[in-house]
Amino acid sequence: MNELQGQTVAASSLPSLSSFETALRATKPDKATGLDPIPSRVHHDQAPVVARFYYALLLKMHLWCVEPIQFKGGVMTLIPKRGDPKVAANYRGILLLTSVAKRFHSLLRSSLMHTLSPKRAEGQLGGFSKQMVHFGFHAITTWTHVLETQGYSTAVLYIDLASAFHHLVRELVLGVACEDDFTHLLAALAEAGHPLQAEEAGLRIVGVLQALGCDDRLLRILRDVHTDTWFTVTQQEAVRTTRGTRPGSPLADAVFHVIMTHIIQDVRSWLADHDAFMKILTKFQLPLLTIVWADDVAIPLAAACAADLLPAVQALVQKVDSCFSANGFTVNYGLNKTNVVLSFQGPQALDHRRQFLLKERPGFECPLANGSSVWLHCQPYYKHLGFTYAASQSIEVEIRQRIGQAKQAMTMLGRSILTNKHFPTDLRLRLFRVFVETRLFYGLGTWRTPTLKQMQLLRTTYISMLKRVLRQRGDAPCTNGQILKRAGTLDVRQLLALDRLRYARKLFCDGPEFLQTLMHGEFQYSKDSWLHGLAEDLRWANTLVPDRLPAIEGSDFTNIIDLWQQPCTPWKRILRHIERMASTQEHMMSDLQVLHSQFFTTLRRAGAEFNPDFGIDGESTRTEVHKCPCGRQFDTPQGLALHRVRAHQLYAPEHAMTCGATCPNCMRFYWSSARLQQHLAYIPRGGGVNQCYQALLDKGFRGGYQIAMVA
Repeated sequence: MNELQGQTVAASSLPSLSSFETALRATKPDKATGLDPIPSRVHHDQAPVVARFYYALLLKMHLWCVEPIQFKGGVMTLIPKRGDPKVAANYRGILLLTSVAKRFHSLLRSSLMHTLSPKRAEGQLGGFSKQMVHFGFHAITTWTHVLETQGYSTAVLYIDLASAFHHLVRELVLGVACEDDFTHLLAALAEAGHPLQAEEAGLRIVGVLQALGCDDRLLRILRDVHTDTWFTVTQQEAVRTTRGTRPGSPLADAVFHVIMTHIIQDVRSWLADHDAFMKILTKFQLPLLTIVWADDVAIPLAAACAADLLPAVQALVQKVDSCFSANGFTVNYGLNKTNVVLSFQGPQALDHRRQFLLKERPGFECPLANGSSVWLHCQPYYKHLGFTYAASQSIEVEIRQRIGQAKQAMTMLGRSILTNKHFPTDLRLRLFRVFVETRLFYGLGTWRTPTLKQMQLLRTTYISMLKRVLRQRGDAPCTNGQILKRAGTLDVRQLLALDRLRYARKLFCDGPEFLQTLMHGEFQYSKDSWLHGLAEDLRWANTLVPDRLPAIEGSDFTNIIDLWQQPCTPWKRILRHIERMASTQEHMMSDLQVLHSQFFTTLRRAGAEFNPDFGIDGESTRTEVHKCPCGRQFDTPQGLALHRVRAHQLYAPEHAMTCGATCPNCMRFYWSSARLQQHLAYIPRGGGVNQCYQALLDKGFRGGYQIAMVA
């Protein structure tokens, strides 16, 4: 207090009553409050009344830069992470603070993030306003896709810290508040084998916040908030803490962002000094990328040839480890923790894959600055920020992960909720969209357009789940269009287009500048870029609402981006209009197809014949009866064909020409006789005959094992 006497405090620097009310209203009802006997719902529902009670205390805390001792701690409890719940290592501790303390910390967090935002490292996204987790993994996939298409070897190093929030050295961020605590902490770290470089600077260390030019009043109060903190487990004792970010407080991640800014800026400076790497980035106008979301870090690298990639990764690991160790953190090099995803290209790629990837334990040794070495695991794919990045640059792995998670959710909730006949259909569909669709279509707008095979896989999975939710009977066949109409939704490809249009507006309005630059770079160097898919989606939308969107001319997206960046653009309303128009058209066509099928079925049953016959089927094949001369009947043509093979040894014509796995005409190897038979049965899309089949038919060729059977 003596240091603050005589200072003038601007009224604008103090929190207002209305801002405190807003913070209280953000309290989530029915949250655990620790030692606070007042339920959190009271602060949420009665924010104006509660704010008047505590506002005088809030002003006193800001004027004196002191936090009450009751706000400095609470009950420590355990919450499970991933893994076996019976293993203690799979739990983490979290502090249950009082509701008012959390709201006080949230106001401090807003001030701190406002100070840090203009000085953060490029690519540091987590915790900052309007930044989406999608921006992070979209930037990584786009950056590596550009270089992969140009033949460069790439690597993405994913970094995981052990108990990151609990290991933070507060003095490195806020400066030294208590010299005895800092001396004791330095001695404990040195004894544990993690000496800090700060020990060389003595106790006059300058915190990161002070170096960033933080306001002196804000720095003082933050320093006091992180001094004399405590926790209790049984409420019979109080344990004083001197390290960590107080997990459970809104300030926890904000203080951690400060130290991460300092560390990542150091790593970026080191990367910028590597001429070979920077020449590659300059050639393709790519940014120096480091994606940081709290304690999740991803750093992509590239090299002109496969032989140069591993030394670059080893040097990066050494630098990263030294930077984190110097600030009191420990890098976790376990499997699925700090790992690297390698993609070798060029003449030496095959040898490097065999040496480092295609073995029992993929990876390699990395020497560290302290003289030791660690084993860095290599993974074919890695899940980061909810997205699975694959070395093959394909979204096949991500699609299968999404399908697996959706099926798992369907299995857990299907029988009890989603397929329960006692719940109304509308309620089941709403719950399906919340618990299953969100897993199946997570990050859908960031995908490049999937292949036809991948799209069919998604479509089949989606339709099958909707059939279960709608309780579609097997003896009442229904087309996919009718299923989508009953569910009130659209086809997967149209859902992709809508989600991509929704995401595009956020990207070009709130997304980081380097990501927008990456999008245009990928469009220039790749023919299947994300922007190519966006252009097709915009053309589709223009056909539905031609008077609402500007036309796309070639590679010029200026008009549509200008429309997105106008604050008054009713983009959500436009998307709803597009969705309604698409739903109306698709559902109308579904009804017309059913009527069309019924018309031709009625005419065929009355004896009508069509010349030429356009191959128009009547009823679904499931309602037809397929008879065999022996008297057996089957519901499907596949069942009849299988019966003819097993019971009567009647095969397709090309089966007699199958001999091993090599085509007797073109001499190509197809790995199996089944694939060879498919090759001989293939009919060209442009019309005409199968050249191999026709040539063998003209020669009267028969396979060896068929001749043996005939003899």
